[in-house]
Amino acid sequence: MGHVRPALSSASCFGFYRELAAANPAFRPDLAGALSNLGNRYSELGRNTEIDGLWTAALAALPDPADKAFLLLRRAESRPPGDTAAVEDLLKAQDLLAEEAAD
Repeated sequence: MGHVRPALSSASCFGFYRELAAANPAFRPDLAGALSNLGNRYSELGRNTEIDGLWTAALAALPDPADKAFLLLRRAESRPPGDTAAVEDLLKAQDLLAEEAAD
């Protein structure tokens, strides 16, 4: 039970910051931090794959491409060293910013 309580606390923080970030972009860094912390807690519990779904849901909830790009940058930063998925995150962020600049 030692790692379960921190995971539950991190999940609560994630939900809280997800709502705040949807209403106010100033909370994007807090949302990204909550997702990173939750990812760490899930990793400790052997639930590594579940965090990807939460990142995806958080990205889908943000309407602004710049907000999504910011979250993707933070996602890339939070990945373990050598994880090639970080490159995919960075490329998606670049595409979002390029699309926004074209509009």
